[in-house]
Amino acid sequence: MVVPPAVAVMTSPSDHAKQQLKEEDLLFPATSAPLLAAAFLVEQACKKQNDRFMQCKSESKDPSDCISEGDAIDLCVQSL
Repeated sequence: MVVPPAVAVMTSPSDHAKQQLKEEDLLFPATSAPLLAAAFLVEQACKKQNDRFMQCKSESKDPSDCISEGDAIDLCVQSL
C-alpha cells in the first residue's frame, strides 16, 4: 500500500506532544505498519492539521518552525 503524498506521517512525536497524551491513551505505539494500514482514514480525519503542517513546511526553511503543526498531526493520528 502506498501512502498518499498529501499525508504527513510522523512516527515520533515531540516531547511536547508526548506530555499532552496520557500513557493510558496510547493503545499501541505509532509504528509504520498501523499507520500505513490506516493511511486513508488518517488522511480524511487529520486533513486540516496536515494542510497546516504542509503549508508551514513550504513557507519555512527551518524545520523547527513547524513543530507545533507536527504535534497537532501526532495528536490527531493517535486519537483515532
